Amino acid sequence: MACGGGAKSPLWRQMLADVYGIGVATSKTALEGPALGVAILAGVGTGVFSSAAEACEKIVRRDSLCEPDSARTAQYEKVYRVYETLYPALQESFYNIYHLS
Repeated sequence: MACGGGAKSPLWRQMLADVYGIGVATSKTALEGPALGVAILAGVGTGVFSSAAEACEKIVRRDSLCEPDSARTAQYEKVYRVYETLYPALQESFYNIYHLS
């Protein structure tokens, strides 16, 4: 579920779906996501709802769903595998840069 300002961007939602390889939904109250989340947790805490899942089922209404593009997901996975090798390879350089000052 995407919420906040980024949820307004179809490009951002598509990128998230492609990177994570899962659908990204928005709700009709996407811009109020954090406040709605707090209200849901308060409802659970006060016993109005038995769980956050129950509260979400009753309150949150999906507006749209952006499905991942499998070709782009595969490309992101390749790039991520390269990224995972970068930190160990650069760790000593990062240490040296930090100690320059």
